[in-house]
Amino acid sequence: DGCSYISGWKQRDTMPLLVDVRVLDLLSQPPGSVTIQRSLLYYHYRIDEINDKGWGCGYRTLQSIVSCLRLASMVDILDDPSLLDIQQGLVEAGEYPESMLGSTTWIGANEAGRYLQYTHKLEYRIIDLVSGCQAWAADVQGRIACHLKEVGTPIMCGGTTDNMSRAILGIAQDSLDPKQSSVLILDPHYIHVNGDSNDVPTFVAHLQAENWLSWQPITSFFAGSAYNLLCPLLTQDLEVATPIPPASTFDTSAFEIVAQGTESL
Repeated sequence: DGCSYISGWKQRDTMPLLVDVRVLDLLSQPPGSVTIQRSLLYYHYRIDEINDKGWGCGYRTLQSIVSCLRLASMVDILDDPSLLDIQQGLVEAGEYPESMLGSTTWIGANEAGRYLQYTHKLEYRIIDLVSGCQAWAADVQGRIACHLKEVGTPIMCGGTTDNMSRAILGIAQDSLDPKQSSVLILDPHYIHVNGDSNDVPTFVAHLQAENWLSWQPITSFFAGSAYNLLCPLLTQDLEVATPIPPASTFDTSAFEIVAQGTESL
């Protein structure tokens, strides 16, 4: 919507949790799992005291993705974008009118991709799933695993009926029954409350127990919802950025892969 959500924009009051391999090692890892090996910051609701509950999850997931790119020196910025920075970038890219600035307009995977493309000159792929049950299949899971292993950036997940944005940081495939596979989810819907521990292992255990940072069954993708999976690349060259698995490893009829501003693949 176009409502202003805050009269003034505040800087972050607390630093986000650094999610790196040491943090991921604190989680119970399923056998055969593939996880990103890059570090990122965990952005979530109200981390900067902006009350973005109900509309800001896409921004927070994008902030986490940009932090991963920044920490890997893939983008030339000193700090991660604020919500206003993201809105400004989308306005300059022609995606939204200026009335977006300071509003509670939510964004999805396609808008996040356009922000990366326009602001940081990075290309991306979108894996379009007509139904979440397509994620239960080995071919789509292979595509997710390929991106996490070969490119190593988080995947932003957004849906229609299931419209809560989150990031995929890992996948554990079950070769015998793909419906038993699981994904490592970083969920931005967490809100810090007084009493939450600042001790990293204790805090991570809390996030895991509440499913804010945890392995979740692949069937958590709803059959009744369509999904867009944003796979940020590390170069403008799509062919160099992501090797395409052999045709025998996935069925392209199960999903489409398109890139904004580029030819469909």
